[in-house]
Amino acid sequence: MTVRGACTMLLVALVLSPMTALRADPTPPPTSPATDGSPYIEAADLDAPFGPPRHIEHISVRGAPAHEVREIVAVLPFAVGDTLAAGDSALRDAKLRVLSLGTYRDAAFAISKGSERGSIIIAITVWPRPGWSLNRLWLGTSHASSAWLGGEVERKNVWRRLDVAGSILGAMAGDIAGDGAQSAIELRATRAPYVSTPFGGQLVLRLANYHEPIQISGAPGSHADADFTSLAYRYGELAVRGLWDLDRPTRLRAGPRIGILRGGQVPALTRTHEGATQAIDVGLLPGTSVRASANVGIEYDVRDHPRNPRRGFFGDLDADVLISGLGSDYAAVKLRASLEHWLPLSQGRRALGVLAQGQVVFGDPPRSDRIYVNDLYPWLPMRSLGMALATRAPSDLLGTGIDRAPAGNQAASVAIQFVQRIAGRRSWLVRGDFFVSAGLFTLRDTKEYAGVPHAALPLGILADVGVRFETRFGIVELSLANLGSRLP
Repeated sequence: MTVRGACTMLLVALVLSPMTALRADPTPPPTSPATDGSPYIEAADLDAPFGPPRHIEHISVRGAPAHEVREIVAVLPFAVGDTLAAGDSALRDAKLRVLSLGTYRDAAFAISKGSERGSIIIAITVWPRPGWSLNRLWLGTSHASSAWLGGEVERKNVWRRLDVAGSILGAMAGDIAGDGAQSAIELRATRAPYVSTPFGGQLVLRLANYHEPIQISGAPGSHADADFTSLAYRYGELAVRGLWDLDRPTRLRAGPRIGILRGGQVPALTRTHEGATQAIDVGLLPGTSVRASANVGIEYDVRDHPRNPRRGFFGDLDADVLISGLGSDYAAVKLRASLEHWLPLSQGRRALGVLAQGQVVFGDPPRSDRIYVNDLYPWLPMRSLGMALATRAPSDLLGTGIDRAPAGNQAASVAIQFVQRIAGRRSWLVRGDFFVSAGLFTLRDTKEYAGVPHAALPLGILADVGVRFETRFGIVELSLANLGSRLP
């Protein structure tokens, strides 16, 4: 190596050595705490929680209906009584789990101080995403209608917790004299009380064309076509209700209901049996009449689901007052009460429910406000959208004459239902249940059918067995009574 080359290498070494010294750490950190009293700090873990652990005193959920709160709390990675520190990754996981339910477009978590030292309250606010659901499906055939078809579809959270539902039902003419096709449509918009306010509202509009069968001859309880005639009338109703959440499970509702009935020239009908003739009060004035009422109600609901519960209590009181002095052509008062109490068994795989309801009508209500046996006895088609779809009477297995009066002004029912889970969560299925129910019901009339012979307290038997599936798009129920109500 020449002298020039050696000098070049020495110069390069002198230049690089300071840079290397600057980059190098002459005293690397120890791998264990120092034993000579010098300070020692470990590297921080950015994913680890910071702050002292706190005891979870309560978890609240806002922005979701009562039956969805339980589902939200169930998917959280923590529960009341656990400990949690600020910045814990469990909070991030909790948000992902809530959003994975597919019901909400966003969720926010907030932590506040609890009532005791070292305790916290976790407040969860959710914003639901829009979604479609099939609430009801009407399909069947009977002597009063060759076939009927309809359903109800609902769009959830169209805007700021506004739900919009539409129902339509059409029925073909049956074999009764003077019968014709029936049709009804109903639109409903509901804005439930939301996060920012305890107030909400509901608007309901119904338009219908009815042909209702009325028995004019034959023995009470007969369903022969020759014993009936058809009463045709049109009905339109607008109902406006204000909603007010007094607290989480208690809701108050109130508002007016205005209905218009057009019956044209209402015939003077009579009923003849065994040589005796009785005038029939059809509950409809000639020409155009107005039904105006003030409606008020209160409900208390702590069930885990409104249509497929397993636990909790539900109570509802409702009063509809028709006042002739306020523009109504009818004067009546209709009171209704319903109760449900569900007890979970076997850690929620089974449940036992007690269901009861009672109704009473005072005064002279229009035909649409009477109490019909179809709304009490599940083996008969319900008066969906106020439409009469059958002339059959309930089975009088107890011999008390419950099949004599198709309508009345006093009614009550009580039933016990046992539920057993048969399927768990799937991609489209939330839950599948087997159920069996049994009970009693009564229907009395002190006016139109007061002279019809029956026991002092006519009683009928309620019984049903089937399966119920809660799916992502609605609840599907297949039961013997459901099938029987759709056939002649």
